[in-house]
Amino acid sequence: MNRMHIYLICLMVVGLLAPSWGEVPDPAVRELTKEEVMALPKESRQEYMRKLIFIKTGGSVIKPDTGKGAVRVVIAAQGIPLDIMDEPFANMTKIVKIDVKTVQGTKPMLVNAKGELKKYAAQAGVYVVEDDTLPRMLVAPEEGWAFVNVKALRDGNVPEDHLTARARKEISRALMFVCGCGNAGAVMQSVTSLVHLDRIPVDTFPPMARNQIIAHLNNLGVEPIHQASYLRACQEGWAPAPTNDIQRGIWQKVRADKERGPTNPILIPPPKAKK
Repeated sequence: MNRMHIYLICLMVVGLLAPSWGEVPDPAVRELTKEEVMALPKESRQEYMRKLIFIKTGGSVIKPDTGKGAVRVVIAAQGIPLDIMDEPFANMTKIVKIDVKTVQGTKPMLVNAKGELKKYAAQAGVYVVEDDTLPRMLVAPEEGWAFVNVKALRDGNVPEDHLTARARKEISRALMFVCGCGNAGAVMQSVTSLVHLDRIPVDTFPPMARNQIIAHLNNLGVEPIHQASYLRACQEGWAPAPTNDIQRGIWQKVRADKERGPTNPILIPPPKAKK
């Protein structure tokens, strides 16, 4: 199993498995052939890959002093549940690891919208309000705020689940505008009516907008977490002290490579070319 194969598998499974690595695996786990891996039941295959990834990389660590700033969705409208954005946020934080949450709050005056974000320890945010005078969405991306008006989403006596689905999409769109994404695909489309909004099949954030999100939020003071494998953290020079035998082995190997001196410096290995 070559490095690229392992890397691709990491992309598929680490997002699901990294938050709960569980017990540190035995370093002596035998590396199976591709055929043996595919013959395993799904759960056993995922558990085997979790162990193999941990053994080869030392698990996942977060670089200190990263992850500054925050983005908040402030719920200031009746009937909108506080957990409305749980699923879209779970999707978003896989794309870019920023501090984004939903909080209960109050509707600010437009002139104070940016300053009011300080109450929620945020540098950017979306206010979900109910107002007779505002349009469906009002965005000031360079200021880092937006309003979503639930009153304009009701359009009569729509069922509550329908309203929640509309609000989730519109909050997602407003947040992406605040993050500097514009019409970037997925939920980020030009919407000219509620019928058009209802026809959008997703409420998730566009993965291709990752770099746009990072660049724009950096200008607003929001910085993503830098997370990497323990092996990469050692190679980059910021790894925390090892906490288990696997990480100690990786630490010692990388340190030994570095101590060989400038004539043979440590290098982050490039992907192997296909034969």
